[in-house]
Amino acid sequence: MNLSKYGLRDDEQIIRLVRQRKIIYFFPWLASLMLIILPFFFIYPLLQQKGIWGTILLSFFLFVGIDYGIRELLIWYNNCLIITDRRLVIIMQKGFFRRSISKIDYRKLQNISVETKGLFSILFAYGSLKISSGSTEPVIEVKRIGYTSQIQEMIIRLQKELVRDEEGFNKTLSNWQLMELARNIKQKIGEENFRLIAEENQNETKSIPKS
Repeated sequence: MNLSKYGLRDDEQIIRLVRQRKIIYFFPWLASLMLIILPFFFIYPLLQQKGIWGTILLSFFLFVGIDYGIRELLIWYNNCLIITDRRLVIIMQKGFFRRSISKIDYRKLQNISVETKGLFSILFAYGSLKISSGSTEPVIEVKRIGYTSQIQEMIIRLQKELVRDEEGFNKTLSNWQLMELARNIKQKIGEENFRLIAEENQNETKSIPKS
């Protein structure tokens, strides 16, 4: 999988890539295999008795079986949760041409919960992760993955580490380093944008009532 096309930065470290449990796709893959294999058991009567229609019927079953199998394999392969050291990237493949990508920064992550529902999810040890980035944002559900509790703990730990590192970084910066950082930001975003940000901060400070 080419992960760069999902907007991952060069300095972003991938911690884990999580896909759905393969057991979920056992019956779709079995159905695809049956559609491909079964016509060969009837290939002789189909070709002899049906003529051109037998060939068409045989080709139809082969096409449907292969197409269905490739579709299910594509969905399994591209449906994944990418856990990096900075954020979560959730990719949902819903067909050959339908795909949604959601990105949640650890700073915006509000809640992550685990749900196990149904007999099969208990027997085959899979569940769902429900990820929320705020009260106004929709909850994103990553379905049918294994080791949900361990993944939940990993994400919470990465979030705490990022917050701790950023707080430590801000505390250790000297005035000179902060000035250099401000100059670099000004150079990248432009003087006009930098001035607008400074004016917004000044207005916010003035609007705070004095006790």
